[in-house]
Amino acid sequence: MRRTRRLVIMPLMFFLLLSVAVNASMSARSIGLGDDFVVVGGAEALYGNPALVNLEGKKFLLEFSATGGFWNNLFRNDYISEGDKDKLLDIAEKNGLLLGAEANPGLKMAIGPVLLFTEGRGQGLLRVSEDYAELLLKGNELERTYKLEGSNGVMAFYLDSGINYSHRLSDKQVESLNEAMNNDALQLDNCYVGISYHYLQGAFFKYEASGEFGLGFDEEGVGEITGSDGAVALYYTEIEEFADLARGHAFDIGVYADLNERYSLGFSILNIGGSMKVDRVREERLDFVYNEEKEEWELNDTSDQEFYLEKENIMQLPLIVKMGGKMEVIDGLDLLANYTISSYRDSIYKKGLTEHRWTLAAEFDRLQFLPLRAGLSYSTLESNLALSAGLGIHLGPLHLDLGVSDLTGLFYRSKGFNAGLNLSLVF
Repeated sequence: MRRTRRLVIMPLMFFLLLSVAVNASMSARSIGLGDDFVVVGGAEALYGNPALVNLEGKKFLLEFSATGGFWNNLFRNDYISEGDKDKLLDIAEKNGLLLGAEANPGLKMAIGPVLLFTEGRGQGLLRVSEDYAELLLKGNELERTYKLEGSNGVMAFYLDSGINYSHRLSDKQVESLNEAMNNDALQLDNCYVGISYHYLQGAFFKYEASGEFGLGFDEEGVGEITGSDGAVALYYTEIEEFADLARGHAFDIGVYADLNERYSLGFSILNIGGSMKVDRVREERLDFVYNEEKEEWELNDTSDQEFYLEKENIMQLPLIVKMGGKMEVIDGLDLLANYTISSYRDSIYKKGLTEHRWTLAAEFDRLQFLPLRAGLSYSTLESNLALSAGLGIHLGPLHLDLGVSDLTGLFYRSKGFNAGLNLSLVF
């Protein structure tokens, strides 16, 4: 039933301020290349392919890393023309407005093929409904209602600690594989396998919204809000005195091979079984209810009350599958290609979200003390073509790596920004 109240303010503007979400973590080197490549080795392989963490066969590594950034799928740092709005509306009709940000400080230590890590992570995704995304792009249309259904999301902030083991197959094992393949045109030079275990503990927040609202004028020309009953609900873990921490586990597996002295291939699956669970969550709601007798809207805010859902609550991490390859063009210059599919599986998403990311990159390391990187990537979730770049300063055992994306912001076309720094001691 349609209901009205005489007001001249836009409803739920506070809801649009819920614009913080988190995205997958990346290292400085990966940011410079454009993705966590499945054929890139070293400590940063923890995010791309657990088989390659000990690719270089170093005896010891100690690394501090810090990355951060933000993105959205609609707005860029430039004026949006009417023609651009039509294209963006097509994107909004599919996924609404998606907002993301990430921060990931971490510490890693490797001794031989074993790497220990502990990191502070943020991961998740928030979505604003298709109607409200259109409202932001085109402005309010009189006598039209805008639905909040489809507005939902997850944010998680947690400590990720664990262990990685990466193993290079012996020459005898590689020779046996070549004999089994019986293909002279395809010869394995090296083969690696690896696995990572993650122990997760922290907090998560989920939200969802319902109802529909609009602005119009009554017969007397007075502004009014129209719509139907609705609510914005927030569910979160309370971590005071660490009593209600969410806890969980995740596994990563990967394989990598060098072929014909020039090519490399890799495949990995990340966040297998990845989730955090807690026995109860607190619920806060802001209900919008129309009072028929008073002919006005009423707000019911429960934020100052203690309501709990006393049942197991689960926050699921996105399942990530990666595959890619590398070709040595000349000595010191590699071309890389990568494909990543990420499935956001949490139950709060009534409409599932899947990201496909294609990335091409180049890395030039003929000057071993100054490796240079650049990449070009496209994400279906971000609806964006991003340009990235990075470099390293390697002075003996001391390595400093930097990465920046999206450099299309220099041309006023960027929808986000990522940057990272890694400082490591390697020998």
